[in-house]
Amino acid sequence: MVAVAAENETLREERHQKYLQTFTHVHEQHTGQSNPSSSNFGSIVLFIFA
Repeated sequence: MVAVAAENETLREERHQKYLQTFTHVHEQHTGQSNPSSSNFGSIVLFIFA
């Protein structure tokens, strides 16, 4: 049971990293730059999807 929980946590973390990388990549393509307000927006979007 503990092993399953640890495995699920690892998968969740990997998925979160994938969202982070994908969103950052797409966002940079659209804006060509990053600024504080857009990174805050990114954090909010990631929080919703996580």
